[in-house]
Amino acid sequence: PVTATSANEAGEEPADTVTEAATELGLPDVAVVEGNRATGPGSTFVKIDLDADEPLVTIIREGVVPSRDVVTWWKNRL
Repeated sequence: PVTATSANEAGEEPADTVTEAATELGLPDVAVVEGNRATGPGSTFVKIDLDADEPLVTIIREGVVPSRDVVTWWKNRL
């Protein structure tokens, strides 16, 4: 299985269809469910460091979930 946020290499444009992405990944036809990629911002990446004295949240990349929503979630998690 592929466990990644996207099938494209960093800095490259993503594939427009599932078939195109599967071809780039070398997947067999049986692994393809036809469809198009979603448009809009990508994923928001958040790093949570629990090893520090106080847990530290770092936004690696802001995407579909705005930074302010991540901060609100973190402050209200308990």
